[in-house]
Amino acid sequence: MNYNDDAFVPAERTSDFFLGLDLAPVSDITALVIVERAAAFRVTPVHYSCRALKRWPPGTAYPEIIRDLGQLVRTVDFRGLAPLAGANLVVDCTGVGKSVVDLIKGLPFEWFARVRITNSHAVTLDASGVWNVPRNELVAVLQTLLQTRRLKIAQSLPEAEVLSAELLAFKAKVPTLADPYESWRERDHDDLVLGLAVALWYAERHPPEWQSQMPEVLGPGKRVW
Repeated sequence: MNYNDDAFVPAERTSDFFLGLDLAPVSDITALVIVERAAAFRVTPVHYSCRALKRWPPGTAYPEIIRDLGQLVRTVDFRGLAPLAGANLVVDCTGVGKSVVDLIKGLPFEWFARVRITNSHAVTLDASGVWNVPRNELVAVLQTLLQTRRLKIAQSLPEAEVLSAELLAFKAKVPTLADPYESWRERDHDDLVLGLAVALWYAERHPPEWQSQMPEVLGPGKRVW
């Protein structure tokens, strides 16, 4: 198919949101990170801004967390760009069971993805629809975005200092023959960085729709879809 410059004309600037939820056992901290992805038509790569951080203290019941999350997505609207109800929710469900994750399915998200952090060497999608993602891949995504200055975290955000400290400590761990999810958490609390990592990993893996419709440049006068 020949590419037609006039066939696809999206807005000059697009913006969408990814919510990374590190859903922890009740005895630990559950954290939410809201990331905005901004992209300009025909300009790559995209950039990300951390827009909000939230932590629920240990002992918070899952229904309360889901209720707070539902209220958030129905009311928050950043700068009039887009309601969070149209956002993508990416849940790190490594430390909880399916019944807990199922509580979220009724919320009005554009897309709902589940991630399980592993010590394997490849990304897989299992029969239940859960992405099994190596921890070192999450580390690589974060390192790449930070080193190329494609990720911004405003220090004025509540919990920004906590996230900054977690980013410094976040690293891949050597796989063991024990429980493959043994090293899901690096230290006592790396909840915010895990929420951020799964949101960015998913966003990078699913680029803006118009990017997939950009022509591949093969040479002078030769462009195809």
